[in-house]
Amino acid sequence: MELYIGSHHGEIGLEEAAELMGRYPSYAKRAIDSAIKSESWRMKNVIQATIRQGGPGGKWPKLNPHTGVLNRYIKGKWLKNYRKSRKGVRRGAEARRVWRDDGGLVRKRMSTKSNPLLKLAGGTRYSYDPHLMTSSIGFLSGKSPGKTTLLAKKHALGFRARLTPRARRWAFGLGFPLKKGTTELIIPPRPVVGPVYEQEKGNIVRNIGTKVLSNMERYRAGK
Repeated sequence: MELYIGSHHGEIGLEEAAELMGRYPSYAKRAIDSAIKSESWRMKNVIQATIRQGGPGGKWPKLNPHTGVLNRYIKGKWLKNYRKSRKGVRRGAEARRVWRDDGGLVRKRMSTKSNPLLKLAGGTRYSYDPHLMTSSIGFLSGKSPGKTTLLAKKHALGFRARLTPRARRWAFGLGFPLKKGTTELIIPPRPVVGPVYEQEKGNIVRNIGTKVLSNMERYRAGK
């Protein structure tokens, strides 16, 4: 029995299972399905735990303390959310007045949120194909590709968000001072699926092999 593990996309599968199923047709398929699904569930939980601890080994760059504040006002695309609605203008103007009334001292709006991508942890899923005996684990959604999948890929590679003078004024109004020469925000790479699979390859092979055999023994014993 040979396993293949696709760490780039997060896949676990079984190769050359035909012989095993030919020898034990009554319960081999069930034993394999159960083993891969069990290990997929474990890997889903490992990915979630890794995100919540701040990336593999806790080494992801922490969030800028202003990120949490900005996220409260951003819905959708970065600049298109600064609308000329009365509500938006009032919030920005109020923050700028507080800034000026401090006599030059900056009153910054800060957030205690430091771990990135926590919402992605809840979007971790696994999907098992019983015909191919292949399981995909990661940021899956009903649509292909879904928003969660695209967001995860974007953050895994890192990206840059362009800043215009208008965007700098908006950030200033929310207590996030940016230098006049700042033209973009840099979001560093934060990969998780690939590193987790590289780390867990040995465990995946061992666990599935053990579970397939133990499942077959249980089924043969009528349990």
